[in-house]
Amino acid sequence: MRKFLFSLLIMFAISASAQTTVNIVWPFSIAGADTAMIRQIIDNANSKQSKYVFVYENRPGAGGTIAAKVVHDSKTLTVLSHSSSFYIRPNLYQESHNVKDFTLIGEFCSKQPMAVFSKKYSNANDFAGKNISIGINPGGITQLVSMAIQKNKNINLLEIAYKGTPEASSDMVFGHTDASVDFLGPTSLSRMPSDIKIVGITGERNIPGYATFKSQNVTGLESIELTDYFFVKSTVDPDIKRELSAILSSSDLDSVKKICHDNFGVSEKFNYDFAEKAHQANIARWESVTKGITRQ
Repeated sequence: MRKFLFSLLIMFAISASAQTTVNIVWPFSIAGADTAMIRQIIDNANSKQSKYVFVYENRPGAGGTIAAKVVHDSKTLTVLSHSSSFYIRPNLYQESHNVKDFTLIGEFCSKQPMAVFSKKYSNANDFAGKNISIGINPGGITQLVSMAIQKNKNINLLEIAYKGTPEASSDMVFGHTDASVDFLGPTSLSRMPSDIKIVGITGERNIPGYATFKSQNVTGLESIELTDYFFVKSTVDPDIKRELSAILSSSDLDSVKKICHDNFGVSEKFNYDFAEKAHQANIARWESVTKGITRQ
């Protein structure tokens, strides 16, 4: 009996030691809906297989470039979870990661609109002819929203840099800034008192109760919607890329989709066979969207 128990212990020890720990690195606020989706995907992935142990890691800064560098320089298998800002940042700042150093292996919530919140102003027309201070995250999609708004005549925004959208919106709520760019969904809305207004949202979808910037004749924000992704560095073995993609994509279950839909996002099935084509299309798309916007 003792030999049998000892053998079981050895088997469990070998099984545990054979598992590969994979950090999933996220570059933005730990308080956002995106983080909730990532954590849920990690829980689902860990419960359905035993080859890998996925661990959440937060590495904020530089519009996501710090997290990208951590993954790129890692000597162990590591996944980068990022948003559309992954493609945007290199078009705005010279000191950024190279998107071509990474392979796209997953997508878990697309077409999320961004919103501009304000305590002082009710709509985009109220911005005209005024100097408006607005909280953004440098190099990310929130800054792109601000820069796109400023391309419209007679609108001048003074960008104030913050680590994340919760910090930017908090200062707006307390009157330290005039506006902030944040997500449209229960996580963000729960932080907003009743006197906070939504000036406008990006995209072209008609979402009841929220006016798009386009409907207010503020143009250039029709294509600015956020999608969340998974990447690995391009040197990872092709078979491992496909395996990780299959695990993470099949872990995008109803619990994750609910959070996505609550944030007015769209859940679409990811097909790894078309991942590289999608990756190149994303690169081209965001180069086009940011064209004509001053690079820092």
